[in-house]
Formats: sequence, structure tokens, C-alpha cells
Amino acid sequence: MKLKILLLIAFCTLISCKREQKISSAEWTSISHRLKYKEHNNVLQLKSGNFAYDFKSGAFPFKKIILLNASMAGYITELG
Repeated sequence: MKLKILLLIAFCTLISCKREQKISSAEWTSISHRLKYKEHNNVLQLKSGNFAYDFKSGAFPFKKIILLNASMAGYITELG
């Protein structure tokens, strides 16, 4: 009886174990539930809600940009 319970637990454990999925660089990086971005072939793609923006990486005046959710659309519009 103990052997059957042990085998059942071992079998259930093996079934519940899942293989880890590797995150590729092509996937989106999520900042919040509505804001995500990815960089692909020197193009920065931003998605905010239903809107999507594409920018060339060389078009930014700074190497690093911090985007706040409330001011993101205005800042991107000013960049052109």
C-alpha cells in the first residue's frame, strides 16, 4: 500500500514538472501591464495599450531613456 502511494506521488510529481522556457531577446519586455517594449535590428518598438510606436535607436538624443506611463506619449511625440 505504501509503495502504491509513493509511486502515485512520484508519478504526479513527474507529470507536474514542466520544462523551463528560455526567454529570447525577441520577446517583449513588460514595464507595466499596458506598457512594453522590445529592441530588434536597431529599432525600438513600444506598445502602450492599443498604440504602437517604432523608433530607430540612433534617433534618441540620449543613450538611456526613462519613460513614465503618464508622460510617455508626449515625450515620444516631441522626439518626432
